[in-house]
Amino acid sequence: MNAIFLRPLLAARALPRSARLSAAAALALFLALLQPGVNVKRDVFDYVIVLDITQSMNATDYALDGNPVSRLSYAKYALQRTLRGLPCGSRVGWAVFSEYRVLLLNAPVEVCENLPDLAASLDQINGRMSWAGASEIAKGVFSSLRTVQALPGRHGVVFLTDGHEAPPIHPAYRPRYEGKPGEVRGLIVGVGGDRLVPIPKTDPDGRPLGFWAADEVAQVDVFSRGRDGSVGAEPMVDENGVAAPPQAPSLTEHLSSLKEAHLQSLAREVGLGYYRLTDPEGLLAAITARELARRVPTRTDLSPLFALAAIALLVAGYLPPITIQRFGAFRLGRAA
Repeated sequence: MNAIFLRPLLAARALPRSARLSAAAALALFLALLQPGVNVKRDVFDYVIVLDITQSMNATDYALDGNPVSRLSYAKYALQRTLRGLPCGSRVGWAVFSEYRVLLLNAPVEVCENLPDLAASLDQINGRMSWAGASEIAKGVFSSLRTVQALPGRHGVVFLTDGHEAPPIHPAYRPRYEGKPGEVRGLIVGVGGDRLVPIPKTDPDGRPLGFWAADEVAQVDVFSRGRDGSVGAEPMVDENGVAAPPQAPSLTEHLSSLKEAHLQSLAREVGLGYYRLTDPEGLLAAITARELARRVPTRTDLSPLFALAAIALLVAGYLPPITIQRFGAFRLGRAA
């Protein structure tokens, strides 16, 4: 019985070496065409990434290749680099923020299969998509969490913004989050520098119109302004009837810088992490932090390994065999 099984092996050994290697290469190629794979558990990341497209994001306090660029342009540049660093199996969707709410552009899709489309759609995001001039950041963060929770499945959120509230917000009357902190994982990413810089003004088509001036924007929150009524400058009050303490105008609301303390406070309130955007590598590291990952079985395709093996076997068939004796002679020749 054993002889029956040994005959093909003995016959194969009788074939020339090149024929044996060619047969092995054909077998490896056949296996590659079957596209074998194994499931391996790995960390993947699933986000709706929200870009602030309000006017302060057009302020220029970043640089690329020595040239000044806007906050929005640099954020998009960093995200393009980050997309290519995410592991396969990760999912990304885009959304934009303006006024006080978030608009979802596309639900999260797998990054490796959809990389060209994700990169192209990110490139098209700009300030001309904004539907209002206001920028109520706290409400926008809350809106992003509600948007993510309304989607099927479990997704995280990454919210990129400079934190510039317009009109100014009274700290005693900032909107409060009514959801469960930490229920949605993710990050608030602070975009911008510490120095106040002018905010560019554009027309609806994006053509520049100079910069916003101090007398063209609200310099104080609505609570400090009071309201028109039977009594002049009647103060706004909270739900208990207590008047809001007046707040002096900053006189710098037409200028903008990263409002980092405000964003860090928001992140703590809703249970998100915080990262300040300095470079694409740092953003990728922040987005792919282990605590933000989902560990799922992901199929790993083995066909490239079998294809490489087939090529190696074919090449080996055309090379002269290297025996132990020949290798020893080569070593002795070098020693001499």
